[in-house]
Amino acid sequence: MSYTQAIILLGIPEEERESFVAENDVAANQGAVTKITSERDELRKEASGLQAAIHTEESTIKTYRRNWMLPRE
Repeated sequence: MSYTQAIILLGIPEEERESFVAENDVAANQGAVTKITSERDELRKEASGLQAAIHTEESTIKTYRRNWMLPRE
């Protein structure tokens, strides 16, 4: 493993690093490791955005229920 690959892997939280190494060919070239970590980060951002959207929708529903006094489900 190159120095650069090791630095990239240090960017992964310690509790996830072992499983990341087991699931991915970290002996692959630096570009592959960078791509894998970038894809993981993008998926996390997407998931975070979806969670925020869900929270917003839930808040909107609660507001409508309060305003219209609808029974809660």
